[in-house]
Amino acid sequence: MGKQESEQQGQRRAALRLWSTDNSITAGALVKALGAPLSTVKGWVRRFRAGRGAAHAAGAGRPRRMSQQATAAAVRLIKNRETGSAAKVAAALAAAGYGKVHRSTVRRALRRESLVWNLVQRRPALTAQQEARRLVFAGAHDSMRWQSVMFSDSKYFAMYPTGGRLGVWRHAGEAVPVIGIPKHNPAAHVYMGMTRWGLTGVYVVSGGSSKSSYSDSKGQRYRGVCAAEYQQDVLPKLIADGNALFAKAGRYGGSWVFQQDGARIHTTVASLREAGKAPGGVLYPWPANSPDLNLIENVWAFMAQWVREQPVASDFDDFVRLIKRARAAVPSSMLKHCYRSMPRRLREVIAKGGAAL
Repeated sequence: MGKQESEQQGQRRAALRLWSTDNSITAGALVKALGAPLSTVKGWVRRFRAGRGAAHAAGAGRPRRMSQQATAAAVRLIKNRETGSAAKVAAALAAAGYGKVHRSTVRRALRRESLVWNLVQRRPALTAQQEARRLVFAGAHDSMRWQSVMFSDSKYFAMYPTGGRLGVWRHAGEAVPVIGIPKHNPAAHVYMGMTRWGLTGVYVVSGGSSKSSYSDSKGQRYRGVCAAEYQQDVLPKLIADGNALFAKAGRYGGSWVFQQDGARIHTTVASLREAGKAPGGVLYPWPANSPDLNLIENVWAFMAQWVREQPVASDFDDFVRLIKRARAAVPSSMLKHCYRSMPRRLREVIAKGGAAL
């Protein structure tokens, strides 16, 4: 018997004691005395009048497939983290001699024991040194004017769905749509900046389906974006867009700060010099492995979801245009809420000793 059933039976017995003392007591009075729902109490009154007492009556439906022992074993498997899957619990119960049951039966049994299922939260695995640096950063910037900062980052967008379930609504009898996914899924690697008052342009760089035009000292072309490309083709555009956005807003035009993460191509002497051309300089050093502090990650998530909800692009150029449309679809209210959240994020980092949010 589950915990909830035990509590209900205890309330039913208490109601019977009150009924035995005064069988003229009303259902409303029992509700006030016990705190049980009125519909439940009315059922108890009918039971008492019929002389059936407070004993738990056998259900009229199909008997439960899982015994109390099997349910206890399932709870033990879950609590001990031996498995987090109802299907695997069902297989383990069958292997242990409790009989074969379906995963849905296991789920119902676990719910009766007041267990709920939630998605696991994924966070960066931080080293002690990284946590210490995040803690120092949060303490040093807790009073910073974050609206004066332009956050930047890059992201890969895959042209075809790469994971998760993708469904559509259709009438019964209609054929289920099929999406053909090529062996080599085209992907666009893009850079973008984010301010409180708007987003910069979306700039496609090397990586994914875009080949680099830059070569290393041995004459071999880079496979992804390199420091030279970042310095010459990305930073000047981001800083120019940032100047325009802050000037249009009439805020921090001569003092806004450029933020970038600690990727190797971002932290060369030449890259830092170019990023430092922002009127307020560059926010450096940025704590490693800290996407939870980069507000643009929320915008990337919105854009990725928006792109997934659109029909698949006909070609790569059309796909890039789709990404730019996703950028235009980002609501201005989202930018405002993200910037308002930054002081809270820093406080949480401090409260957690530098751990990921």
